[in-house]
Amino acid sequence: EDYKFIVTENDGGTDPEPGDDCSQGIPSFTTVPDANGITIGEGYRVAEDFTVQEGTTFTMNQFTFDMNMAELPNAVIVYIHEDEGGYPGAIIETIDMLHTSSQIVGSAFDDPIHHLIFELDTPIEFEEGTYWISPTMSVPSGDTAWWATTDQASDGSLPKYSNDEGDTWSDSTSGTHMIFTVSGICEGEGTTEPGDEYDCAVEYAGSHENGVGNLQTLLYANDFVVANG
Repeated sequence: EDYKFIVTENDGGTDPEPGDDCSQGIPSFTTVPDANGITIGEGYRVAEDFTVQEGTTFTMNQFTFDMNMAELPNAVIVYIHEDEGGYPGAIIETIDMLHTSSQIVGSAFDDPIHHLIFELDTPIEFEEGTYWISPTMSVPSGDTAWWATTDQASDGSLPKYSNDEGDTWSDSTSGTHMIFTVSGICEGEGTTEPGDEYDCAVEYAGSHENGVGNLQTLLYANDFVVANG
């Protein structure tokens, strides 16, 4: 028996359209040059910024921090500030939750580097603008909770520091960034639609621990994926 298949062109999208996955920040490293204390109950705070581009709504459903310390945290409170003249302003979100998963990605100063992943049960929506994220943590022993830093450049501003629990903020003089990411869905004029032409990058997190060769006599290949649609 013969069968006929009719194939029609579509945009490869889904219905309803969910928007584009988006993320910003700095991925993990196997070693770090420094870390800043962000222990709950102490006055010292550190804040890093993230930006929602013009005409876009960012629905954050995940964030991560890399911590350089012996223990996993037993309490985490994350503050999100609006921007006030290039510095953290009023607190607009307070997230009190433990990490949903973690992995050890390296070590520094004789302690592991923990990559902490936080999956939000209730995503948080942000309109266009700049925001500041400032975590605080505690560990069971009562030792300092250390937020890891990196020398790698970031699209955002250098971190801001506070010695009075966020009442006032000052500029960073270290030149290093905190290791964190924020991820979710971006929707609006700043996102792409099927058929749009736009630049995109496929990035792979990794380390610089090793290499491959001899490139004169051997060929190497790695894969990359073009998403549906």
